[in-house]
Amino acid sequence: MRKVSLLAAALVLVVTGGVAAVAAAGSRSTPKVQDVSQLCEFRVTASGLNFRDAPGIRAPIEYRLARNTTFLATDQIWDNAFDPYHWRLIGDNNWAANEYMVRTSTPCRPL
Repeated sequence: MRKVSLLAAALVLVVTGGVAAVAAAGSRSTPKVQDVSQLCEFRVTASGLNFRDAPGIRAPIEYRLARNTTFLATDQIWDNAFDPYHWRLIGDNNWAANEYMVRTSTPCRPL
């Protein structure tokens, strides 16, 4: 049986109409994100997309979405010269590699 962190236990994944919206409770020492102004719909383009509790390939994986799953994410991106990926903020404190998702044609909605 896999241990689940307190943050993972606080995650809520709501699936409605094929769209997954992610919300997270709690905070961790991750990059400061300012002015998150909207949520946009994205679709997973890889065979699966790992959602992590911090930006970076070494951050623990909280959960994974399958190819073609749609989900809501913020308009905030974090990148680092030492990391090959650009990390998109999902909910309050989850991150996914922007290279493995594409925005859908659904209009973004303000927060």
